[in-house]
Formats: sequence, structure tokens, C-alpha cells
Amino acid sequence: MNPSPSVDHVPAGLAPQAEPAMPGLMQRQSGLAARVRKLGWRLYEELILPNRQDEYRRLLKHARDHGYRVIDNAQWLTLQLEGSMAPDERVLVMRHDIDTDPKLSLAWHRIEQELGCRASYYFRQSTMDADVIQQLARDGVHVSYHFEELAEYAKQHRLRSPAAVQAAMPAIHELFAQNLQTLRTRFNVPMDVVCSHGDWMNRFLKMPNHVLLQDQALRERLGIRSECYDDNVMKPFACYLSDSNPPHYWVRGEPFALIEQGVTPLGILTHPKSWRAHWPSNFSELTCRIREALSFRFGKGWT
Repeated sequence: MNPSPSVDHVPAGLAPQAEPAMPGLMQRQSGLAARVRKLGWRLYEELILPNRQDEYRRLLKHARDHGYRVIDNAQWLTLQLEGSMAPDERVLVMRHDIDTDPKLSLAWHRIEQELGCRASYYFRQSTMDADVIQQLARDGVHVSYHFEELAEYAKQHRLRSPAAVQAAMPAIHELFAQNLQTLRTRFNVPMDVVCSHGDWMNRFLKMPNHVLLQDQALRERLGIRSECYDDNVMKPFACYLSDSNPPHYWVRGEPFALIEQGVTPLGILTHPKSWRAHWPSNFSELTCRIREALSFRFGKGWT
């Protein structure tokens, strides 16, 4: 009688099969774990993140030590218009979008003064802290408008479709013009190099706020020389990176490494929330977004 064959000799088609995997369950578990991690980091950023101003000082000092001239957006525009930047000149353009926590601007400004650097500060309607802006303006800092009229108009008038927003564009233009002129008068600064803010409504509509400045006649009427996402502003950059949420802190590159490599011209964008946890402003922003989300999800009259 022949001995029973060992498992090694069982034909492949007759070999015992492993229990089938449950990809659906595994994917759901993986997705849940990712959401929990994201929530944990979000809470860390909102409530715990320590002040990172020493890192900002090191960043600017690192740039200066490696031969970079640190300038603001208005100076960058002048370089582009005049064509006066040498091919091998090391330039870093620093921009702060003040979406929350406007008083952090003064801490950034003190560091920039200390190191002989410049930066642009763009304030939203919700972060127009008069004392902060007047202090920056007195010191000759480039201060301007972080506008979001397209998204705000869409939310106020419950417009869900790009077509409805486009139809309302004349009204959006006038709202932007009124707001800009009011700010220019209030703070006595030109605000002719402006910058659009990105909102959840823009992402839903797939229409950035700077769409409203596609109207050249509007630009000329208001004396707007540039918007930060204009092609002639953005395309010349060898690299343009932004701060981000922890744990990574940066997207599209790591600034210390790029500076060491001599990448030029280099643009860096920062937001206060990524540099310290400021409970009052973070809570205010969070509650505003919750109200807007509930209105968008359950409110009536959206078109």
C-alpha cells in the first residue's frame, strides 16, 4: 500500500485553501483608524500645539545664513515687473495668511525685524484686528486683504451651483469693491496686492475666490496690481510650499532642506494655526464652521 502523500506533494489544485480575507472589513477598520488619528492630530493642533516661534526664527536665520534675501509679496511683484532679479540670486518670499489668531502677527513681525527680513500679512474680514494692523502699517510692513467675497456671498445667498454664483458675479464684484475701499480708508494702506482665501465653499463649488478678479476692468477700477495666485506671481517660483497640520507641518517640501539646496526663488506660506494653539480663535472658527455645515446640510432655500 502506498504511503499517503505529504502535503508537499499534494497537487496545487487540491491543496487546502486559506480562509478568504475580508477586504471590506479591513478597509473599514483601516479607514476608521485613519480618521481617529486625524482627529487626534486635529485636537492636538487646536488645543495643545506649543508655540513654534523659535522654529520660525531658526527658519529665517537659516535662510539668511545661506545667502537668501527674505522679501514680501509686493517686493516680489516689483522684481517680476522690472526683471531685476539676478539668475543666481537667492530670494525667499514670505507670506502670512492670517486666517485666525491675528495677534500672532506681531510675534512674527518682531522676529522679522530682528533678522532684517520682510513678509506680507493678509487679513480676512474676521481677523481685522485694528491694533495689530495699525502697528504693522506704522512699521512699514506689507499689509493687505485676504478676500473671500465669492464664498461668503454664496453662503449668505445659499448658492450651491457654479452657474448660480457666476450669475451673481456683478453683485460679488460690488461687495468686494465696497469691502476693499472701506479697508483702505480705515487703515490708510494701499492694499493693491491682494490674496484670496480658500474656504470649504470654494472647494464645494470648485471655484476659488480669485475667480472674481478675472474681470480686468474691476482690477483697473480698484487699482489692483496683483493677486497672489496670478500666473506672473506664482509661475516663476522654483518651489512654493506651505505649512500644514501636524504631524507633518509642511507640504510640497521641507524648508530647511530646500534652503540648504539653494532652491531659488522660494516661496513660503504660513498660517497662525500651524504655529500655536490659540483656543479663543480656534474655537470661534470651529463653531462658525459647524453652524455653516449644519445650515448647508439641513437649511432650506439653497439653489
